[in-house]
Amino acid sequence: LEYMQSLFEKGEVQVAIRNSLTYSILATLMIVLVGSSVAYVVSRRKVFGREILDVLSTMPIAMPGILVGLGYIVFFGTFFAETPLDPFLYPGTLLIFTYTVRRMPFTVRSIFAGLQQTHVSLEEAAMILGASRARTFLTIALPLIAANVIGGALLSFVYCMNEVSTSLMLGSLDDTQAPITYLMSKLIYGSAAVGTVSITAALGVILMTLQITAITLSNYILKQRTAFLGV
Repeated sequence: LEYMQSLFEKGEVQVAIRNSLTYSILATLMIVLVGSSVAYVVSRRKVFGREILDVLSTMPIAMPGILVGLGYIVFFGTFFAETPLDPFLYPGTLLIFTYTVRRMPFTVRSIFAGLQQTHVSLEEAAMILGASRARTFLTIALPLIAANVIGGALLSFVYCMNEVSTSLMLGSLDDTQAPITYLMSKLIYGSAAVGTVSITAALGVILMTLQITAITLSNYILKQRTAFLGV
């Protein structure tokens, strides 16, 4: 308890939680933006290479996080040294990118499923009446697949908060920019000196509480939104 209190007094726990929330929220926003675009192109547009785009958007789920983290360190550390993308100076920026890449497939598949269940004739009717493709997507398709977007974004957010492998690799470059999962691993490795892993368990409870709160709020908002849409 004294050691846990010292961590709070030093601000390490607060910083780790703030970092995790910041990285996960920003990554989720990027995931929704890019993922919805990819899902729409694959589902609605008859363009060359859309099958390849579909595979590329799903492939990261099968890639080990250690490989992704190592690749980012080598690539950005070599070609973007002393820039905001330098992993040795700003690992937090690359953590957002790694979260986005690794957890995007969950949102892409969810939105793609929603578009597959929404008949394209609704969008065609709007475009016949003069609406642009962008306006058709925002006013016709998006409200109909709102549940899929929220569900996919929620799943991606929870997985971002739980990300371990890339968090360990990139977070170790700067403790002040590391997420909560890195702090937990650091405490586990140091448990021999402390004599217990209860501190890590306490941080795990904090992490679970944040995720359960996000899920509960999202479910409540989703139910209200669904009722409003009349779906």
